[in-house]
Amino acid sequence: MAQRPRMLEDFVSVVEPRHTALLVLDMQNDFCAPGGKVFDSLGPQASAIRSVIDPLKRLLEVGRQFGLLRIFVQTTHLKGGVDESPAYVASLKKKGFQSGDEPNVVVDSWGHRIIDDVAVAADEIVIQKFSYDAFHNSLLDAVLRNYDIRTVLLCGAASYGVVLTTARTAACRGYYVHVVKDSVAGYSEELHRAALALMRHELVTTEDLFQAWSARGTK
Repeated sequence: MAQRPRMLEDFVSVVEPRHTALLVLDMQNDFCAPGGKVFDSLGPQASAIRSVIDPLKRLLEVGRQFGLLRIFVQTTHLKGGVDESPAYVASLKKKGFQSGDEPNVVVDSWGHRIIDDVAVAADEIVIQKFSYDAFHNSLLDAVLRNYDIRTVLLCGAASYGVVLTTARTAACRGYYVHVVKDSVAGYSEELHRAALALMRHELVTTEDLFQAWSARGTK
């Protein structure tokens, strides 16, 4: 019988760059940029999303320096919302993430694109998703398995939406999971704090990661 992989018990081993992927979630114009459908509809509270951009850029720089697999995940909808079930639309409308019948982040639209502040490098992967969960009906799990990834680091927005949902699914699929506290945000401070409390055992900072990778001496 094949031997099971040993459990990684220390933080440095868990976040070893050779088996760790950085997932940048939903940093798209409709959600995160002035002129975006959701961003504009939420008014002043949307500014909380913008506050995470500089820390996230720093995290990406560190991840690139140490050679992590970097994956940008985009929420994606088809024109006319033909991919959205009535129940899903109802859920979005309750949360203020969709107001009319036309969905946000329609494929090939400006709103669907990753924000210019967090530009995607030529060697980075972009994967489309179709719900709160970055794994559901997407190619994410297949890509991670192809690269022998054992650990995922989550950043982006919103903390109480895609980040929380994806963190739980990743754990259920057998990945080590960490959420980079200084690089996640939410529109609601109350819900953001609640999400961080739920994920308290998975929280790390960019500095924690930088120190672990520096100590490992792996680039």
